[in-house]
Amino acid sequence: MFSMIDFDTPGALGFEVGSEVTSEDYDRASEEIRQAVDEHGKIRVLFRVPTTPETQMKSADGPIGFVYEHEDVVERIAVVGDDLAVKWLARLGDKKLDPPLQRFDPDDDEAARQWLTEPG
Repeated sequence: MFSMIDFDTPGALGFEVGSEVTSEDYDRASEEIRQAVDEHGKIRVLFRVPTTPETQMKSADGPIGFVYEHEDVVERIAVVGDDLAVKWLARLGDKKLDPPLQRFDPDDDEAARQWLTEPG
């Protein structure tokens, strides 16, 4: 499941990633990202991932894949989570993606939101 995280900053959106993620969840989250891009042109995305989700989907099929394919419209990516797989994926994403990606521990959620929305 993906639930939306509220932001007051135009073009910033966030997702809380649940323990189980379905193809419908990916579709809804990807649509939210598409709408934000259509409305704002450039976006910043936060993924809050408390645990590694169980999914039958490849990450390329969902919002992470959308971000990867459209990294020219993504200004920043913040990942909040301390699960080993989350740390590993964030490190890999930081090397493979053009927009800046930063991982934050769960206790640093406010710092992640601040970093995501700061100018620059």
